[in-house]
Amino acid sequence: MDREQVLFRLFGKYCPEGTILYTEGSPGEEVYVVQSGAVRLGAARPEGGSAAPLGPGDLLGEESFFGPAARSERAEVVRDARLIQVNDRTLGAVVRHGPQTAHRVFEQLLALTQSARSDLDHL
Repeated sequence: MDREQVLFRLFGKYCPEGTILYTEGSPGEEVYVVQSGAVRLGAARPEGGSAAPLGPGDLLGEESFFGPAARSERAEVVRDARLIQVNDRTLGAVVRHGPQTAHRVFEQLLALTQSARSDLDHL
């Protein structure tokens, strides 16, 4: 069994198409890393969703990683998905069991932080 399979066994969540992971305004306590499938972010109506669904390697729900912020949008599985759930209690174990996945999480969080700093600098 490879590391990604072990990671899914420990922290994974299988979600069939149509599953709503979270809705706008709901509390957020974890981030998700897509292992397979696709998730669309946006409004409740399909035409209000993001242009391209998130796929393998993408991170979603990261605003909640920095604290219990309310979700700013809805997340719906649009193609059967395998997701890794990461929260403050499981982060260390995810790093140990899935270093590639952990690296993607940190890389995307760093990019988000840099973007936020840039936005603040322009204000």
